[in-house]
Amino acid sequence: MNKQSDNFINLLCSFVHQRPPVLSDPDWAEIYRLSQAHNLTPAVYEAAYGLPAFAEASAETAELFMTTALGQSGAQFIRTEALLTVYEKLLAGGVRPLVLKGLVCRSLYPRPDLRLSCDEDLWIPKEAVLSCDKILRENGYAAEDQILLDHLDSVIDTAQELTYASDILTLEMHLNPFGSNDSTRVQLNRFFDDAINHVTSLEIDGHIIYTLEPTWHYLFIFFHLYKHFIAGGVGIRQVLDMLLYYEHYQEEIDLALVIPALNAFGAGVFHEAILALGRKRLGFTNLPISSFSGDLEMLLTDLIESGVYGNGTKAMMLSSSYVRARVNQSHTKIPAIWAMLFPPVSQASYSYPWLIGKPWLLPAAWIHRFFKFLTKTLPQNQGLTSQTFRRGKQRFELLKQLELTDSSPDL
Repeated sequence: MNKQSDNFINLLCSFVHQRPPVLSDPDWAEIYRLSQAHNLTPAVYEAAYGLPAFAEASAETAELFMTTALGQSGAQFIRTEALLTVYEKLLAGGVRPLVLKGLVCRSLYPRPDLRLSCDEDLWIPKEAVLSCDKILRENGYAAEDQILLDHLDSVIDTAQELTYASDILTLEMHLNPFGSNDSTRVQLNRFFDDAINHVTSLEIDGHIIYTLEPTWHYLFIFFHLYKHFIAGGVGIRQVLDMLLYYEHYQEEIDLALVIPALNAFGAGVFHEAILALGRKRLGFTNLPISSFSGDLEMLLTDLIESGVYGNGTKAMMLSSSYVRARVNQSHTKIPAIWAMLFPPVSQASYSYPWLIGKPWLLPAAWIHRFFKFLTKTLPQNQGLTSQTFRRGKQRFELLKQLELTDSSPDL
């Protein structure tokens, strides 16, 4: 990992743990780029502002940092208020969604509104979909997935979420929180079937919200990270969320449930690697001792390069399909590149929702996907094709080290 990535990590740790950072020749323009790629600019600016080293930043970069941080944190405050308002409307209407990740994780940071959320995740009972839809529409939220609502009976057991948006806030109303486009996600949904019965309440900013109790919420946060990591990569923010949650709730987390669940999904080594990363590189000194002895720098570099959800660069975005195909290749005789370009209808429908109820149109989706891939990776795109496959192979090697190349659970 390079010097500026180290500086970026040290500033994040300074914000999370509220202690002075150790920096080495900071390039503030590059640190700004990294903070934007990980949607963490307000947190990084909070740690940097006032440092003698930050006074050496160019006036342009310092102003960009300040205006971006103030704008994003102010917008986050407004989004949080909007979430709490509409959540009370849902409760008053007889719907009790469970708040997942965002708001709960934000509350654990020293200054919550400096940890940004692009949207908010709520988990609703399937029988409450229509009631929820009515309440949200009455309160200024428009459905972005009308095609799913129109075919609700046929997709309710497979669709991951219904998305609603107002002028201020986007809500993802989860039905099957992990989706259904591969066997691991289907098994994860099945594993969490009982989680809806393990509910607790929290008071945040004077509002009561409902969420999963700590053992189940910790598992949800981890498996959400795991899902993104094996698919295309995940950024450092989700890792910080997981570690802060574990640090805060570790006395209430039942490891007798957690450890077998991790092992059942082949994620035990990955979990140990994240804990080791937390202790050795991210300043979480009171985490349990980890048994992981692999290459933490390789893992941390991947997290930094990935951006928020594996989309740090165009090559990473394109390589995610290659990685998914390679991860699943051990379960099929289909070559990875073929599986990447010509997925089954269950996977293709995520990108082409018009396939829902019309599976015979799958060849049209394949043709579109094939030509889209060609146009994005033509040779004149400065070697993007080779970058894509090189990055995909590197990530696959990391998955092998973490024993994640066989993602099929044995539940």
